[in-house]
Amino acid sequence: MPPSDAKIRALKESDRDYKVADFDGLFLFVKKTGSRSWRFKYRVGGKEKLMVFGDYPYITLSQARALRDEAKTKLANGLDPNAEKQTAKQVEKAKASETFGAIADLYVAKAKAEQRAAATMAKTVWVLNMATVMRRASTCAAS
Repeated sequence: MPPSDAKIRALKESDRDYKVADFDGLFLFVKKTGSRSWRFKYRVGGKEKLMVFGDYPYITLSQARALRDEAKTKLANGLDPNAEKQTAKQVEKAKASETFGAIADLYVAKAKAEQRAAATMAKTVWVLNMATVMRRASTCAAS
């Protein structure tokens, strides 16, 4: 029988992590510390995958069920819902790194307008270029 909101609120921490099943792959994962998170287990291409929706009570039972239904719809259309979520995160990270580059360009233009020394300008441009390269490398390594 699927849990109700009252039953979920009454769950206590244990000496081990445990799961409380809802249905259609949705379950609440309760950690030793008492924190609870909604997870959805599904299969794509014969491989079992796990998608985390968020922590309870920030994600309610009805919201978790709606998120599960959205994920099942994507699965029915042949898409991996977790892969789409990861792609969206990578796009946001790329936008953030582009922002750093834009600010760095503005700083260099300001320094040129202030007629900084050639050696200072060369060093500033080099440092900002290295920072941009390192940011891009870290986002590529994370994916």
